[in-house]
Amino acid sequence: MTLRHDRVMIHVKYHKDQQQTGRYKENIRFLAHPVGELLLDYLVYVMPLRQIFLRQQSPGALASPFLWEKGGKVWADGRLSRVLEDASGRTGTPRLHVANWRQMTVAIVKTKFASHISCFEPEDHDEDAEEMDDTIRAMTKQRNHKTQTVNRAYANQTGASFGNVWDGLIRMNLRASSLWQDFWGVETLLKSKKHDRDDRKPRLAKRIAMGVYRPRQPWSPEALLDAARKLYGNPRMAWKSPEQEEAMTTIMSWTEQVVAVLPTGAGKSLLFMLPPTLSDAGITVLVVPLVALRGDLLRRPREMSIDHLEWPPGERGEAGLILVTAEAASSKDFVKYARSLIAQQKLERIVVDECHLTVTAAHYRQSVVDMTMIRALHTQFVYLTATLPPSMQDEFIERNHLLRPKSIRASSNRPNLFYMVRRAQVGRASLLEQAAAEAQDAWQRSGLFDTSRDNLILYVRTRDQANELAGILGCAAYTARSGSTAEKGQIVAGWIESPTQPFLVATSAFAEGFDYPHVRLVINVNEPDSLVLFAQEAGRAGRDGERAYSLVLLPSELEAVATAANGEGDRLISARQDVSLGKLLERRAMHKYLNGR
Repeated sequence: MTLRHDRVMIHVKYHKDQQQTGRYKENIRFLAHPVGELLLDYLVYVMPLRQIFLRQQSPGALASPFLWEKGGKVWADGRLSRVLEDASGRTGTPRLHVANWRQMTVAIVKTKFASHISCFEPEDHDEDAEEMDDTIRAMTKQRNHKTQTVNRAYANQTGASFGNVWDGLIRMNLRASSLWQDFWGVETLLKSKKHDRDDRKPRLAKRIAMGVYRPRQPWSPEALLDAARKLYGNPRMAWKSPEQEEAMTTIMSWTEQVVAVLPTGAGKSLLFMLPPTLSDAGITVLVVPLVALRGDLLRRPREMSIDHLEWPPGERGEAGLILVTAEAASSKDFVKYARSLIAQQKLERIVVDECHLTVTAAHYRQSVVDMTMIRALHTQFVYLTATLPPSMQDEFIERNHLLRPKSIRASSNRPNLFYMVRRAQVGRASLLEQAAAEAQDAWQRSGLFDTSRDNLILYVRTRDQANELAGILGCAAYTARSGSTAEKGQIVAGWIESPTQPFLVATSAFAEGFDYPHVRLVINVNEPDSLVLFAQEAGRAGRDGERAYSLVLLPSELEAVATAANGEGDRLISARQDVSLGKLLERRAMHKYLNGR
């Protein structure tokens, strides 16, 4: 089978006298357009599905290469006659079988197509049967070759490998097939069965395969802002930035691949919480790569009465917003679930939160590597993060199998966040003990905190350091091994709700995505491991938009490479001034790295 002249062409060599003569003949058929489309759909969609089912039943098995087969074997003699008889019975027509069908078709050719007989049976010895136009026949003879030789040996379609099939024979069989189809009215009959379907629209199976969904009208920024005001119950609500507005309108214009890099506190959560609440909304799947995020992300839609569910393995229910972990998103069960939503035209988009982890955590978290395989699903993909440096973007695009995504990037600079760098004092207590003293002094004497709501986070490098510092402060520690998801959620909830314990000690396991707005101070004990990680950890502070602080406490033997512009490195430094952070260089260098400008 091949495509020629915009039609499906079937080329076989079998004929009735083959067993007696031992010779093959070129037998060519062209299918009517609707029949050809049906056959292509079968080959493209049904056959691979049959192969999957067959492999599940018998690993290593292969589907039969025959189009008309049963049990892996080509149809036996007499099977086609039985099929014709069954079809005749269903339509109430006289019983047909292969023998009387042949009689009928030969009679039709002789009586209806006599003037076109050469299209059906060109004789090999008939020199003039090759071309019907006298002028072309004369021009061919001028080449000192028989017409038959010229047509079969020269100027045939490049790359066509059909044995003894030449262009003239293909054209004759195309005319013969077209005559049959016109005689039976195949095109007219089958098109009338489409119930006035718009031929310009792909069929459902093709729409699903190509990622084309039910028609959507883009939302205007004004309509989206009005919907957001209703969702938050705030008639004066405005976009937090032009980039947030652009990201929201881009998502709701059904752009296939969207990457939104917005700083912490810039309203990324609106990008996945608003769409499920809009009229005629489909389903939004939110992939949560961090356990620390799950409780917080479940809390927000619950507080705003957004229809949502947390997807467990085996779940078949539906909601406007479905949260799934990175580990679950890469499972066969979830992919099967998502494909069923796509087949029903229900899944609108998949949103990946903290998407930079597909690069930064790829070397130690296999789940975020496996998670990128969901790109095989045909739906809109939205990637959200606060930290995706331009230098990392190419690797990010490659790891997530993207193709020219629409990228929206806002500056990571946060004017309400103030930075400090301080070196531990020589000869006094250990670095952890001095960090505990800094935290206690800030809480009790600085006057920076609203003690009814504000909290403080201390980040350390290792689990052992976290447990030791938590013991000094008498508070909880949050690490990757702090227990089950529920136990980790209890640690965070206890810290937020406690009126007497503002401190939480954590490793980088708590660096990303947590959204408690009233963290007033973040202390990094020792140098942060990277600019990306530092931006995430410091970004936990001041998400309510009020003044907040980041302190990096360096070991006494490690000096900052520079001090504040006014030489007072121990004082709170304005976000507009340049303060170096050891390896992190100065603030301007950090923002140049994160923003590319």
